[in-house]
Amino acid sequence: DNHIRANSIFNNSQLGAGLNNAIYNSSIMNNKIYSNQNQGLNLWAAANQTPPQFCIIKDNFIRDNQSTGITISSTTPSNYATDIKILNNVFQNNGINGTGNDIYAQSINELTLRGNTFDRFSTSYTQKLTNLPNSVWLDNTVQQAIITCNTFKDCGSSVNPGIPLWIENTNRCSVNGNTFMDTMAVTQQWAGGSFGIYSQAGNNSFIGGTKSGQD
Repeated sequence: DNHIRANSIFNNSQLGAGLNNAIYNSSIMNNKIYSNQNQGLNLWAAANQTPPQFCIIKDNFIRDNQSTGITISSTTPSNYATDIKILNNVFQNNGINGTGNDIYAQSINELTLRGNTFDRFSTSYTQKLTNLPNSVWLDNTVQQAIITCNTFKDCGSSVNPGIPLWIENTNRCSVNGNTFMDTMAVTQQWAGGSFGIYSQAGNNSFIGGTKSGQD
């Protein structure tokens, strides 16, 4: 087991924290992970390694990391991580170099995103950044994802239209009960890409921005 709790992890020249190979029953909780020069947090498995299993990432404050806030991946797409839960975290302005996301997920079977806040208003800049990509990117190797009760704020602008969710043909994906606030994507999209088989969305709320109401 690995447990990373109640730390401040910041200003590293590469990633903030990384765990790889045979990560079982691990928790990353109550940390501040910010201003790192690559990912804030990276869980991965190289070829022929065992990917993360049964991990919880909860109650962290993850902001202003140059690449992604959290990356979960495997160099062998069929080598799936299992049961990854990302709960009640606050994400602000990750991917500030314009190439990353708050969360990038690849090769996961059973991913839960619940109760997180994705806020594009930076704590360390005086204005909203407009060159940011999507808040959450699910690769087509993610299977069985639950995205519920999250809040997405201020994603994108009329100049650089970020989309809160990019779902790349993810199978068995459920997007329900989320709130999208002041989402300024010019396409009026709250989700891009495409759902895979056995996927559905409903009961999501939209406040302000270019779209209001519910889907």
